[in-house]
Amino acid sequence: MRDPIEIDASAEVVSRALDQAAGEWGGKWEAAGDGGELWIPVSAGLRRGYWSGSILVAASPSSPGGVRLSVEPKDVRLRVNRGGAIIMLFGALGGVVAVVWPFFPSLLHLGPMAIVMAIAAWLLVSAHIRNSGLEEFLETVEAIAGSGPEVS
Repeated sequence: MRDPIEIDASAEVVSRALDQAAGEWGGKWEAAGDGGELWIPVSAGLRRGYWSGSILVAASPSSPGGVRLSVEPKDVRLRVNRGGAIIMLFGALGGVVAVVWPFFPSLLHLGPMAIVMAIAAWLLVSAHIRNSGLEEFLETVEAIAGSGPEVS
């Protein structure tokens, strides 16, 4: 369980912000009572998956008119992106060849190809690595809720 966060907005605005943010993320928010259930896709480096859990929206004791979001994770599933991992393995192989060829002169003819493999793998995979999880989702909710009552 993560620490609760406080947002200076009404519970209705925060609930609508949760729904809008979940829609923007390709997730799902089901409001129920004083909170609801949330499902969002997440990514962490070469891993992709989803996060699901419940969020309780309660009045904030420290800021009048604000709310406190308490998050209770239920299920987090992450799997390795196999394509990215395979490309990185080829890049690692190229990196190893580029490093050891001075000790094994017969590998000299593979040197240029090894360097290209290592650089290409790094550029292909690192350009697509993203981290998007619960923290980033809650930042999105705060931004939407803080934009005012005209949340659509």
